[in-house]
Amino acid sequence: MNSVAVANATAPNRLTLQAISVSVVVTACDRPALLQRALRSVDAQGAVREVIVVDDSSVRWQPAIYDALSNWGNVRHIRVDSRSGASAARNCGWSESTGSYVAFLDDDDWWLERYISRALAKASSRGLDVVLAGFLEFRNGQLLPEKQPKSNLIATDFLLHNPGLRGSNLFIRKKRLTELGGFDENLPCMNDMDLGYRLLKLNGLRYAPLDERLVVFNNHSQQRLSLAGSRAKALGLRRFFAKYRNLMDDATAAAYVRKARNFWKVQLCEV
Repeated sequence: MNSVAVANATAPNRLTLQAISVSVVVTACDRPALLQRALRSVDAQGAVREVIVVDDSSVRWQPAIYDALSNWGNVRHIRVDSRSGASAARNCGWSESTGSYVAFLDDDDWWLERYISRALAKASSRGLDVVLAGFLEFRNGQLLPEKQPKSNLIATDFLLHNPGLRGSNLFIRKKRLTELGGFDENLPCMNDMDLGYRLLKLNGLRYAPLDERLVVFNNHSQQRLSLAGSRAKALGLRRFFAKYRNLMDDATAAAYVRKARNFWKVQLCEV
């Protein structure tokens, strides 16, 4: 996709870049204050090679996003040409990265201090392609236990439920992303479940979870792709179903339709 690279801010360096080959890709969309918190959590990691912020904000919010980045001198800011969606923003970021591993973070979520060092230690010691940490949910000012990926994931786990892979806890070897072609840009949401399915179909994929909950999922009331009844959610549910219906048995397909209707408030037709 076409993009315009924006010159790095000239503020003093605050994100310490070390010789460990991890690139961080943060996707930003209309939430400059939350982006600042996300970047503070990246700053606390220390052991990253580079930080790339991909700005998919509306024209109205682009100046505020740029201002939010002005204090972060070692952040590379890439502004996409138009509102392209989370998948396209992530693809733009990781394709520009130079690390051997890529860690993704949505601007409304954040990491606890040990996340990158723990993920990198596990990946490097065991030759892993993918590491998934567990989640805490931030809701009404409290941190609560949330999804914890299991150790024996299989591809079909992702056809009906998300067993614990979101953009903010994906720590992955870059060459595996290249094999996959990255995220499906046709899916405005459900792209994490789609990526999980395709990842687990790769030959020889080496994966393990982190037993700790080190990623915070921010369950906030601002605009989100995952809000029930949103246009993006409805479109993503329909496109995911059309893409994978032939791989679902009838019971799974029926359960998917019921979940879309009852939980997400989206009516689907069998295809």
